[in-house]
Amino acid sequence: MSLHRIAAVLFSTMLLALASFLPFDAHAQEEAPGKWDAPWRVLLRAGVIEGWTQGTSEERRDLVFPEYNEVHRKWKEMGVRMIGTIDDRLTQVGTPSRQFGWYELYEIDDLATVGKMLDLLRHSQLGKVRLDKYMRYDALVGTPQVEAEQIFGLLPDPYERE
Repeated sequence: MSLHRIAAVLFSTMLLALASFLPFDAHAQEEAPGKWDAPWRVLLRAGVIEGWTQGTSEERRDLVFPEYNEVHRKWKEMGVRMIGTIDDRLTQVGTPSRQFGWYELYEIDDLATVGKMLDLLRHSQLGKVRLDKYMRYDALVGTPQVEAEQIFGLLPDPYERE
């Protein structure tokens, strides 16, 4: 048996041993706040790519920004609820050194919405340009972290989903 395989078996055995010490109540998991149902949170991570950096100011102003705005209008029409955004332009200058430069946090009721949101970036909404030539997007999906949001007053205590 290879050293790699032995290490993998030992690691798996250690995880199983540790898991046996953790309490688990399947019924409590089903009833716990933050269970796996709507609303879902979607963090879109976005950044510019070569099409943006090699494009002209006029191209960005006349084609890309109107398309970007139209995609966001369509997301709103789909029932997507924006929670907030972060743009890192305060800590970055010149050619982007990170893969992502801004972040958009949304709430959705159906997981299929994530694919529909990203699909709008692959097709021009105004018939002129596709945003995926200029920007990259990816999505992280999860549920609200209930306890922290209750502490900050973002969710009622106790939190009950509709």
